[in-house]
Amino acid sequence: GENMPNIVDQYVVRYVDSPSTQYLHMHPNCSLFGPEDFERYMGASAVNQTVHSQTNASHGEDPYSPYLKTCAHGDVKPILPLFDFSFVKDVDGTE
Repeated sequence: GENMPNIVDQYVVRYVDSPSTQYLHMHPNCSLFGPEDFERYMGASAVNQTVHSQTNASHGEDPYSPYLKTCAHGDVKPILPLFDFSFVKDVDGTE
């Protein structure tokens, strides 16, 4: 774009809810989470919340910004990591 002339390409990772989402389960030897926390943070609930969040937010917008300093929007729900990759021209050898 005009404001970022050195960007040559950009990719944004998007999550989708697929027929296999329901089969996301915690590994039996996992000791990091309990089953309910796994479901909330890494399982189908997290996938569904992430899909919902990414459709209601603009590219580059913080999905948690509506929750900052207010209780008006209810509880914050966990989402999976969001990724954005920008490829730039190396004009001075530092990129």
